[in-house]
Amino acid sequence: MTPHLPAWRNASDGIAVYPEVESRNWMNANKVIRWVLWFPGGNGGAQALQYDPKDLIACYAPGICTEFTEQYTVKPLRLIDYGLEYLHDLPVAAQRQGNITYMGKTKWRRQGTGQAFQRTYPPMAPGEPLPRSMLKRERLEKFAKADMFISYDAGTWRNVEAALAGAKSVVIPVEGVTKEEWIQSIYGADELQNGIAYGFEDLPHAIATQHLLLPTLKRRAVEQDRELRQFVADACIFWKMNCTYEAC
Repeated sequence: MTPHLPAWRNASDGIAVYPEVESRNWMNANKVIRWVLWFPGGNGGAQALQYDPKDLIACYAPGICTEFTEQYTVKPLRLIDYGLEYLHDLPVAAQRQGNITYMGKTKWRRQGTGQAFQRTYPPMAPGEPLPRSMLKRERLEKFAKADMFISYDAGTWRNVEAALAGAKSVVIPVEGVTKEEWIQSIYGADELQNGIAYGFEDLPHAIATQHLLLPTLKRRAVEQDRELRQFVADACIFWKMNCTYEAC
């Protein structure tokens, strides 16, 4: 829904926001925000200490930004389009059947060490593989018929979608990473506290708290507006600009 830049306006006059996979400043903007959505260098793009300290670092979750030193300005910015409208009239099966499996991102970084490693996995559980290209409503309809969703990507929102659609949602744990460390690395908030199992042994907790997930997301959607306003205020201070959230 972001409007296109008018042809008459020079992009260098504004503030450019790039995800962590983009190391360049191809818009030649004088003010740059680097939105770190995953471990720097773990999914393409630059390592943390290769970033320009003149850029403002917007951090999606505290656990993925531990490698930035004090010379960098790091501010939280975690925005999620929950897409709760896609749940409307979702055809939920009376008798759920089968598993859906998913293999997405396969790399992880140790918090505070900068150590990246390729994850090793147990043998894939039996089930129907979920295509990465499937659209959100299509995924939700599949989840609404499945008994269990098993993700080998510990950093995908698909686990939340599966739980919202009523499936048992399981994340295969990262080697040597506790549930608390996982939550901090992925979101750093409470979206993952309810309805999602970190390992099969965590399933009883996920099942017992699944009903709390949707109310949590509705609350978080309201809180996000306040957090975005704070980030805009932080950006204005960082560049010593006289600006407001409404002006943006």
